[in-house]
Amino acid sequence: DAVIDLEKLRVRPPCIVETTRRPYYSSISLPIAYYLDCAFIGHFHGESPARHIVLVVDKGPPPPIARLWPEYDLPATKGMSAYIQPQPRHHRRRRQP
Repeated sequence: DAVIDLEKLRVRPPCIVETTRRPYYSSISLPIAYYLDCAFIGHFHGESPARHIVLVVDKGPPPPIARLWPEYDLPATKGMSAYIQPQPRHHRRRRQP
């Protein structure tokens, strides 16, 4: 199912799961967020330290926030894909003398 597909893509908390506006399918995405231990937000347009995942049904377009993120097919769902925010690059902190 979608949870297994997203776990294979290394989606881990902290994370936010969002859906597209049309069709709005919280009945699918809310349980996915729950089982991934992610927050669920219907339509998120702000910034967050959590990794952001946008679920799309039937190859619909992503919301503007996700247009430059990679798209991944979720084979177990038969038609759903996910736009996943790239993980932030961690910079090494300089040691204080």
